[in-house]
Formats: sequence, C-alpha cells, structure tokens
Amino acid sequence: MNKGFTLVELLVVVLIIGVLSAIALPQYLESVERARSSEAMVNAKAVMDAIQRYKQMYPSGTVGRFSQIADMQMTGGSVSASNGYVTDNFRYTLGGDALTIERINRKGTTTTILYTVVYTYDPDRGFKIECNPTSDDDDDIKRICQSYINLRPTVE
Repeated sequence: MNKGFTLVELLVVVLIIGVLSAIALPQYLESVERARSSEAMVNAKAVMDAIQRYKQMYPSGTVGRFSQIADMQMTGGSVSASNGYVTDNFRYTLGGDALTIERINRKGTTTTILYTVVYTYDPDRGFKIECNPTSDDDDDIKRICQSYINLRPTVE
C-alpha cells in the first residue's frame, strides 16, 4: 500500500489556501492602512492642540509655520525645508491656520498621494475637517477618510 497524498487531495488543499488568502488579504491591507492613519491622527491632534494654544495667546495671529507652535510633540518624522513635517507615510503642512495632511505612498522613486486631510481652525466652532481621496473608486480610502472626519476635537 502506497503512503502519501493523492494529487486531488493536494489540489484541494491548495485551493482552500488560495480562497482563504483571497478573503484575508484585503482585510489585512485595510488594517495596515488604519494603523498608518492612526499616526496621522495622533500628530493631527498634537498640531490642533498647539494651534488652539497659539490662538489663545495671539487671537489675531495666523499660524503659518511649525516653528510658531514649537511646544507640540510630533512623532515619526522631521521638519522639512518647505515648512512641513514629513514621516514615512505622511506629509504635514501648515498654512493660514490650516493643517494639511497628505497620505503619501512611495514606490521606488515615485511618490503618490492617496488622500488629503485638511483641518481648518475656526475660533467659534473648532476645526473643520475635510478628507479628499485622490481616487473615487477606492472604498477603503473612503472609510479611512470617514474615520478622520469622525475625529472631532473640542474647542476649549
């Protein structure tokens, strides 16, 4: 009697593994993107708090540079020459009491923007949040954008 698996049994196992991978991979990729977006949310909260403190000290002043709100703590990157803060996944830019966050995707020498989040400060209502995906076809990015919009900081 021969011991071992038949070709049909091996093909069934490979088919099952393929189906499970096809189901699990999109969920895994979405989880990874959500984890990356949490970096931006933490840094956005730090910037928004710093802008609020700045506006309390200088009500008529405009925050246009990160050096004006130097008391904040951002993680995972460095200040760039173009008045921005850059991490592996995001580019943060200040201008006119607004924080712009671009989700960047680097592949080799090519950098693409997946979505842009803009937090605009309003002294009466807090921050207005807009998220604009660069592609209308990507439902995962739309869900990520909705999670940014649900992050509503309070005005003190």
